[in-house]
Amino acid sequence: MNDYYELLGISRDASQDEIKKAFRKLAMEFHPDRNPDNPEAEEKFKAYAEAYEVLSDPEKRSRYDRGDFSFNTSQGFSGSNMEDIFGDIFSSFFGGGRRSRGRQGNDLKYTVNLTFEEAVFGTNKKITYKNKVPCEVCNGSGVEKGFTKDVCEYCKGRGEIYHTRGFFSVSQTCPKCGGQGYINRHPCHECRGKGFVYEKVSFDLDIPAGVDNGDSIRVQGRGEPGQDGGPPGDLYVYVNTKEHPIYQRENYDLICEVPITFPQAAIGDEINIPDLKGNDIQIKIPAGTKSGKKFVIKGEGVSNPHGYGKGDLIIIAKIEVPKHLTKRQKELLMEFQETLDEQKDKEKDSFWHKIKDVFEK
Repeated sequence: MNDYYELLGISRDASQDEIKKAFRKLAMEFHPDRNPDNPEAEEKFKAYAEAYEVLSDPEKRSRYDRGDFSFNTSQGFSGSNMEDIFGDIFSSFFGGGRRSRGRQGNDLKYTVNLTFEEAVFGTNKKITYKNKVPCEVCNGSGVEKGFTKDVCEYCKGRGEIYHTRGFFSVSQTCPKCGGQGYINRHPCHECRGKGFVYEKVSFDLDIPAGVDNGDSIRVQGRGEPGQDGGPPGDLYVYVNTKEHPIYQRENYDLICEVPITFPQAAIGDEINIPDLKGNDIQIKIPAGTKSGKKFVIKGEGVSNPHGYGKGDLIIIAKIEVPKHLTKRQKELLMEFQETLDEQKDKEKDSFWHKIKDVFEK
């Protein structure tokens, strides 16, 4: 008799996972379906399968290790349903497997429209959408009143059919009933045999503070109902946020560009800006402020919906150039410009003084 450990290429203290992994690798290589008309490969596969059946069973392995186990090849493998041993390994060969009567329902999508403030501070919204509900006419059975579903004659109600592949059997979903085990010959006239109809459903959803445009909120169990006792799917609520006329958002930072005049930038000033709740924020503009200067207020931005703090409030000063001036404003600016010209001539490090040094030599 072959040494099963040596045959699978594993140590005598190999774990069950190691045994299964070793057999999987060899089985994938020498399976008869992958080696048609190759008796040698089939014989090797049988030997590997024999080793796996013994070593994967703790009791048989213990007896084998003690030397008091004998595998009876004339009886073949123990167990009438060989996919109990090989099903998870060979399902890719045959495109089939065990029928699962309980199937989870499909997930659904929904888009909720929020104002900028609702996204920042959080809100509660009534979510209304169409979903499957049991048909009242047939009570969800899908069968017309007075009739019942017939047992599938092809699979005898099992939902599976079995094929013998060499020395073991594998199962496939019944192609006649689609794995249901029954045939509906008298479908309900209301739901057309589906067992459900679409109706509007509603529920209140708490939108957490800090959600952003494009974010999704997963609501478990609000998707389509499962089939044959399976769990329902989930509802994914996608956020669509309107723009704000004053504020913008970058991740969890709130950004506001504030126009200031040249005099404010030159000599300084204090300005008030309303926050998203309507409260005034006082910003001190220091003398000599350049356009684009940022004033950062820590922790006054948007809350992280996962609880990781808040962003910042960033005020950006933008010097605004007036497009329309009165006659008097023009005169004052001209006078101011003359004083600047006199000052530049005296400042040897000014840009215009450097031009004279370069081009008027």
